[in-house]
Amino acid sequence: MEFVLDVVIDALKDTAELIPFLFATYVVISLLDLFASDKTTAAIQRAGHAGPLIGGVLGVVPQCGFSAMGASLYADRIVSLGTFVAVILSTSDEMLPLLLAEHVEVGLLARILVTKAVLGVILGFAIDLVLRVVLGRTSLAGVDESDAGEEQDEDAEFDPGAYSCDCGCGEPLTRGQTAWWVVVNSAYRTFQVIVFIFVVSVLLNALIALVGEDALASFLSGNAVVATLVSGLVGLVPNCAASVVLTQLYIDGVLGFAPMIAGTLVAGGAGYLVLFRMNGNMRENAAIVGIVYVLGVCVGLVMLGLGL
Repeated sequence: MEFVLDVVIDALKDTAELIPFLFATYVVISLLDLFASDKTTAAIQRAGHAGPLIGGVLGVVPQCGFSAMGASLYADRIVSLGTFVAVILSTSDEMLPLLLAEHVEVGLLARILVTKAVLGVILGFAIDLVLRVVLGRTSLAGVDESDAGEEQDEDAEFDPGAYSCDCGCGEPLTRGQTAWWVVVNSAYRTFQVIVFIFVVSVLLNALIALVGEDALASFLSGNAVVATLVSGLVGLVPNCAASVVLTQLYIDGVLGFAPMIAGTLVAGGAGYLVLFRMNGNMRENAAIVGIVYVLGVCVGLVMLGLGL
């Protein structure tokens, strides 16, 4: 019982220290959602062949449900598969707020975000290039983006509400919402992430106490390939927990840089749920998830080979 209490108390202390920083970060993110999300979504919608570039760059901006929006646009064939994959690979989900709350140095933070964005853009363009050459389209199956354009006027008024956040992290933010709602939304998202962090901290502290920190670190470093493969699987968890778990393990020194990058590249949050809900072709959806997983893991393995 004393062991359990010590583990829980240590986890509570570590978690409580993050609350004010997470809350402040989510206030800023909520304001971004309020004033910039419509423009971001419209920019991706109208990007055309430059979609992977726009999606990869804008994916770095922390906005609620960014991957869910990308999935919705792809399901309606408004954007290409490469654009959707670029958004998935580059979006940080809950990683950025957690890194900021942990006071990670600016250089490392920039390195992580730029790495994800650049990989998202390059791999997104590569996917679109292969699809156009092999299939003559910009999606794996169903109506092509160009065909969908016949039914939708590119200059028609865009309804961002149709692609609002469905990630379980709060109601979609609009321009008409009050400052009170921003506070409530930020508090809810902070609570959600804190719960994940607390659970991870309890499990990690218990594991370290039983196995030993040096032994655990030695096992993961000696089995970096396995750690990369498993991190990619964790990234497939379709909610905010995936990025929280991977980032926290990296911050605590349990997970290396390459496995962390692999997992967070795969982590698409609610994007996977929205894809399966809105896109009727289940085989295509499974193939897309498989492609993202393979890309993320391959990037991690290459980084391991380069000693990064």
